[in-house]
Amino acid sequence: MLKQRLFFHKVFTLSGNLFFTALAFFIAYSINPSNFLNEGFSGIKENLSQNFIFLGLILSLWSFSLLSKKDIYQIRTKSSLKIAKELVLLLYKPFLFIFIFALLLGWVKNPVLFFLIFGLLDLFFLLGFRKAYDFFLRYLKSKEYFRKNILLLGTKKMVKDFIKELSFFPEKEFKILGILEKDQSKKGQRYNNFPVLGGLNLLETLLKNCYVDFVVFAFPEKLLDSVKKEILLCQRMGVSGYLFTDLLMPTHIFPPQKVSKKTILHKKIFLVSRSFPERIGEQGFLYFLKCFIDRLGALILIILTLPLFIIVSVLIKLTSEGPVFFKQKRCGLNGKRFLMYKFRTMVEDAESKKKYLITKNEMDGAAFKIKDDPRITEVGKFLRKFSLDELPQLFNVLSGNMSLVGPRPPLPEEVSQYKSWHRKRLSVKPGLTCLWQINGRNDVSFEDWMRMDLEYIKNWSLLLDLKILLKTLPSVISARGAR
Repeated sequence: MLKQRLFFHKVFTLSGNLFFTALAFFIAYSINPSNFLNEGFSGIKENLSQNFIFLGLILSLWSFSLLSKKDIYQIRTKSSLKIAKELVLLLYKPFLFIFIFALLLGWVKNPVLFFLIFGLLDLFFLLGFRKAYDFFLRYLKSKEYFRKNILLLGTKKMVKDFIKELSFFPEKEFKILGILEKDQSKKGQRYNNFPVLGGLNLLETLLKNCYVDFVVFAFPEKLLDSVKKEILLCQRMGVSGYLFTDLLMPTHIFPPQKVSKKTILHKKIFLVSRSFPERIGEQGFLYFLKCFIDRLGALILIILTLPLFIIVSVLIKLTSEGPVFFKQKRCGLNGKRFLMYKFRTMVEDAESKKKYLITKNEMDGAAFKIKDDPRITEVGKFLRKFSLDELPQLFNVLSGNMSLVGPRPPLPEEVSQYKSWHRKRLSVKPGLTCLWQINGRNDVSFEDWMRMDLEYIKNWSLLLDLKILLKTLPSVISARGAR
């Protein structure tokens, strides 16, 4: 995953550079009047074919020069002057070669004017593109889009080596939440400015209560046996785990079928625990298709149910005080918090009254459900019976926090009470419906609910998603298990 993210930045940056170089080329040619005087349409057509050949040569040389600089994708924290200087130093040799080549062949009339315009425009466009991309990445950083949270376990030397490798990636692409040391006495120390939170025994607690995308184990070969328990814990909790070590392939410690080798710049790392996205991400296109279907499906459903949105909103507003929508923090993929939207079905101060009803909870485990909840309004009862209160979550699907099919998003306080194997259900985006929804909803025990979610994760396929979606509507209409 690390290498793929870096590859995307390289490809995007190079593609943008070549696009704007081609744009500068055609603008420079177009505003050179000597190229068009007395040529006629046939001359223009002939020149265009020659120009495309010449442009292909320019783009090939530019690509070679730009890719020769390994940190081409690192544009943040650099001033405009520094970026401009780097571009000039990178491109002046191929630029001179092309200029001499064009001069000898007589390719363009008034070559000095053409190449002066082309060079200045190209520099202006490339600098502008990089600063615009920098601004875009900063915007994503401010919104915390695409940022991956890392929990780092390891020894001082190996941890520092990993942090050094990670520093080659675009700034704030990854965030190290903290470090867990085998030696608990080092709690409070800082490695490369990152705090040592404590010993390895904190791993389970942190995975339950923090948003962690993946865990990195940075240990030398001689200590790998001592962290097998923590790696197995990641597997049980559905968290992707990467092994950063000095081994070529740790097959004598882990079965070969459980380990896959990846590259992070100059060093090898090993994927020793797969989360749901990591597992189906290996199928690439299928995971992309799932995400695409989610967004497209949500958009279509929002448009189709717009009249229903209006009717329900009016009914809620006319029959009880308070807002139309209810917002609540839920845990999404890997425990990331997000605001989930529903139509309000309870009285306005329902959350403050929950503590007085805890003793009446009819669900086992961490979930809270009671029959004939006194906080539910009359309209709310109808909405809940037919799951109409869930409709606003289509906007959560559209924004990417949820999926059409997946485990229901839990409350943070519920997650804190999870057993380690329950945490695995957070390895996939939460959804509007899943196996629990079509198998009795609230009539199902908490443990069976968890097992159904893990069964979905284990057997996921696009066909399974389709079957669940097709069975959801009859289940909702029948109102079986609704409360």
